[in-house]
Amino acid sequence: VFTRMIRSLTATELSWIIRIILKDLKLGVSEKTILKSYHVDAVEYYYVCSDLKQLVETLNDPSKRYLTNALQIFQPFKPMLADREEFEKVIELMSNEEFYIETKLDGERIQLHKNGDEYKYWSRNGTDYTFLYGATKTDGSLTKKIHELFNDKVENAILDGEMVVMDENKGEILPFGTLKTAALNDSEDSVHPYFIIFDILLINGKCLIDDTLDERKRLIHKVVSEKKNWLEFVNFSKGKTLQDVSNALDLAV
Repeated sequence: VFTRMIRSLTATELSWIIRIILKDLKLGVSEKTILKSYHVDAVEYYYVCSDLKQLVETLNDPSKRYLTNALQIFQPFKPMLADREEFEKVIELMSNEEFYIETKLDGERIQLHKNGDEYKYWSRNGTDYTFLYGATKTDGSLTKKIHELFNDKVENAILDGEMVVMDENKGEILPFGTLKTAALNDSEDSVHPYFIIFDILLINGKCLIDDTLDERKRLIHKVVSEKKNWLEFVNFSKGKTLQDVSNALDLAV
């Protein structure tokens, strides 16, 4: 099919196909601008579904509003990335309010979806990595190790975290580039995937994105237990001042 399509294209059309594949359109406009031109609710919808086909089919009438912030099990969402700011600017923006300081990890942002005994793993860009980590409680390099850690009352959940590689022999996290190799080797426990959770976004069908981070952090401990070097909660501290940030950095180095 692809060969027939390529042969039927003009040189200009082919150049655009290549740009799309390489994600290098060089249009001078952002993803948000294009989505907004299609539908006023397209940006918000894309963040909770990450599926352009579904977006186009659902928002097919520009005169109708579609307002939702509800996440769904087995429907990957697009997480919002934080802007880089100077520490002084962060302190100013927080207006003396307490904030979280979390350890930056050398891994891949992963969202874990659990529904009963079924699991799905997606990257922040919506790439499905379930084949690496395991779709059920009996397979994969990670799922079979963590399924038993979930509270029996948890029917479904969405966890947000970082997937890294743990070397048990060295007792340290390995560079990000070794993640895929470690994930594919589900017979070796000495070097393996290690999921570090920093948020929970859905529990038993209830979307939690309107809850405070404090509330969600407390809830995580009721949903799943930790297993050293396999599934743990991210290290964090709380602070209000520039000195608090500096102290956290000193501890992380």
